[in-house]
Amino acid sequence: MPTTARRLAVLTVIAVAGALAAETPADQIDFLATALQRGDTQTALSLFDPRIADFAGIRRGIEALALMPNTSCDIEIERTTKQGDAFQLETQWKLALNSRDNGPLVTRTEHVSISLRQIDGAWKIVAFMPVRILAGRDDTVFTRIAAFAGNLSENDGPEALAFFDSAIHQYGEISNDIDALVNQSDVLCAIDVIDDNQSGGIHKLDTDWFLQLKSRADLGPTERRRERVQLQMELIKGKWKITGITPLDILAPIQVN
Repeated sequence: MPTTARRLAVLTVIAVAGALAAETPADQIDFLATALQRGDTQTALSLFDPRIADFAGIRRGIEALALMPNTSCDIEIERTTKQGDAFQLETQWKLALNSRDNGPLVTRTEHVSISLRQIDGAWKIVAFMPVRILAGRDDTVFTRIAAFAGNLSENDGPEALAFFDSAIHQYGEISNDIDALVNQSDVLCAIDVIDDNQSGGIHKLDTDWFLQLKSRADLGPTERRRERVQLQMELIKGKWKITGITPLDILAPIQVN
């Protein structure tokens, strides 16, 4: 190689190495947010040390997120602490996940702790908690809501009540209302999930309910209800349970004069 070309090659290597060394931990977090938003799996994974705990889970999550259309990712760094040759970052995440089949918008917020250390001249993520922020979209909660609506439409009170956590506030009132509802009227129920806001593994759902209640009494009335209802759901002993419902009177039995 001619001397001039060899010198240029060396300068190029030095420049690249200098650029990598000049990158800050904050730069890498910005790169991660951009890569996740673009669905760029390769770039996102390259920012992690492959020896990190649960790298396989991180890979699965990032690959799943890449399949979501128009993902939005915002990462705010709240605090940075130097620990030896590493930096500890406390961050606040907001991920907006759309569905390919016009399902409800999923908005996921989470406080995430991230540690970065320079490896081979570049900042790499060496610790990341909790990994669940990177999980792919899981529509199990929505199928549970559909099953709950189906049980009400079948006038199956015990099965409908089983969707509620027995520790929920006013569980006794909910039990009495559902029992009266399915025994006093023929029920038709449809529930659409509008938005799902997730934080710390808890789902807060904005839902649109339609209830048609036809009294079983002779010449009894038919009542129709259409209302937005806020539900909270949590994973309890391996099953998604309703742990909050507002307004509660959506389940009130039909009023017969």
